[in-house]
Amino acid sequence: MQATVKTVKAEAEESCDTLTKMKMHADLEIRKLQSDVGQMISAFKNLTQFQNNMSKLLEHDLRSSMVGAILQKTGSIKSRTQDLKEIRRKIFALKCQIPSSLYKQSSRVLLSITESLADEDIVEISETGIICLPAGLHVAEEFEKSSAFEEVVEKFQGLDDFTQKLCLLSFAVFPENREVTRTMLMYWWIGEGFISCDDFENSVKRILDAFSAKKLLEPVEDERKLLPNSYKMEPHVHSAVIYLAKEMDLFASHNGKLIMKKSSKKKVCLVKDSSLLREAKTSAMKPGTLQTVFNSSERFPDFTFKWFPLMDSLRVLYLGRWERTDERHIEVKNTEFLKNIKSLKKLWLASFKGISGIEKIENSVCALQNLVILDLRACYDLQVLPNDIGSLENLIYLDVSKCLIDRMPNGFERLSRLEVLKGFVISQSDDEDNCAFKHLVKLRKLSITIKNNRFKAENLIESLRDLMRLESLTIAWRARFPVDDRRGEETKEAEEYGETTNEEKENQNKRWIRMLENPAIDDISKLPSSLKKLKLEAYPGKYPPSWLNPKNLYNLEKLSIEGGNLSRISDEPPTEENSFGVQILRLKYLHEFMVEWRDLQALFPNMILLEKYQCPKVTFCPTNGNGVWKRSQPQMVIESKGSSLVRPQKKTDRGKARKCWCL
Repeated sequence: MQATVKTVKAEAEESCDTLTKMKMHADLEIRKLQSDVGQMISAFKNLTQFQNNMSKLLEHDLRSSMVGAILQKTGSIKSRTQDLKEIRRKIFALKCQIPSSLYKQSSRVLLSITESLADEDIVEISETGIICLPAGLHVAEEFEKSSAFEEVVEKFQGLDDFTQKLCLLSFAVFPENREVTRTMLMYWWIGEGFISCDDFENSVKRILDAFSAKKLLEPVEDERKLLPNSYKMEPHVHSAVIYLAKEMDLFASHNGKLIMKKSSKKKVCLVKDSSLLREAKTSAMKPGTLQTVFNSSERFPDFTFKWFPLMDSLRVLYLGRWERTDERHIEVKNTEFLKNIKSLKKLWLASFKGISGIEKIENSVCALQNLVILDLRACYDLQVLPNDIGSLENLIYLDVSKCLIDRMPNGFERLSRLEVLKGFVISQSDDEDNCAFKHLVKLRKLSITIKNNRFKAENLIESLRDLMRLESLTIAWRARFPVDDRRGEETKEAEEYGETTNEEKENQNKRWIRMLENPAIDDISKLPSSLKKLKLEAYPGKYPPSWLNPKNLYNLEKLSIEGGNLSRISDEPPTEENSFGVQILRLKYLHEFMVEWRDLQALFPNMILLEKYQCPKVTFCPTNGNGVWKRSQPQMVIESKGSSLVRPQKKTDRGKARKCWCL
């Protein structure tokens, strides 16, 4: 009897639990349903608001009085045509904002209208530009008759020269509305020969500015930057560019999508799953005449390695990642292919950016005597560079940042043409008095990673003194103590990390006093006066080093300090002579750095942008929610001997001892 009662009780409890779970599931479904309905209601409200805004803009841009006034103009037909084209452009810009799903009904309505018209009427409608196709329809036969296409073609034909046209058409390999960096474009265009190696940075900027002025490209705005460094292309422009690139057979495409097929211009793009295609075979591709191999979306480009022995005409080998982010994973199984890369005698650009699986660069790369750009950035498995790297005598760009390299090979001093060197490593075995980069007098950009915890910063700065063309410098400290060597003594720790000890700080102060008393004395710790951009990462010292002296950095425009133990930036009171000319200041992850906003303004009177992140002791700064402050108006200063407001010059005259306070 008791067993029966227990059984009934257990069944009742189980039934109760089942009912409870069912009720919970039912409640969950109800909440999901309520959420879906709420989202739909919100979407309908947004759609109604969108419709109202569009109607207002449409009424403003297409007023009957405006159109009537244009049609009644007594001037030239050309003037009226230009006015009508401008209206069409505005209407098309509004049309591009309509969700693409709404075009399905519009297409059926358009079809019913055109079915009732004669052929000549349809042609007339197309020629007047009334039929405007939505973005992405570059494969449609009517696209070349649309106003969008005509406008892009007109701007395309108005470009200054054929080189600019090729540069614009190169955007066909990127998806629409995807950000592309200026540096990546510069690498590619140098490799193609579109721009020369002389004044290349200004050349690429002029080209991109011309595209932006014609609304062919859209600069990507970033509140943390004063000038854009990446660009994207709107869908309707991108559609026209794909169409034009196909017509010129610059890159092969089918139904508006890139395909891996050699074009008549001897270029091929790698697309997703290219390795499975017939063209991946050497016999089908016939790579002997190829001049460009560009990886647009392939994740496993190993199959191209079989082409290497035959590609003696190749100029551009871009197998790495062109995207700004690392969402696309690219991987190779081994680096045996690099043994055959020596066959690419005419290669100018080799990019393996972001490719996993590359642990070592073989010496065969050093046989590429024409190589100008070697991009190995973010090859996270890369540990060893070739011993004969000094043989690349024409190399101008070398990027090995974000790799696992522990030491640099000998021979860097022979790279006499090198202008950009990123990722140079100072290891435990390196000589403090003989840094290889000190001989590279053409360097303009240099980034250094210090992995030697005994390497003093003053010795590094001394090695930089003769680099009179250096404009951008990044120094990152990555040295760490062994676990069993933590003495805990302040002096020992300061010596290990290169931090200024109390004795050194006293000597430093004495040296500063001697310099003030006798200006003829030259401080040995001095950065090149040509420096415009300086970035310090994880600086281990607590006190500001003597080489961070505003008197010697009068051309410095950008200063960034990220991480480390620095407590302040200067031991001198802010005066006209002892203030930085920096316009852009970035402070990040500085938990010991202590300064108030008014003192920061006094130290940086020309500052127009401040970015501050996780700096709890940098106080009273009027930054926004993203930690960014921008000067909204031109800087104004008051002279101590007058009451009039004057604008400061871009380069302050440091020779005049004149006090100046920032409003």
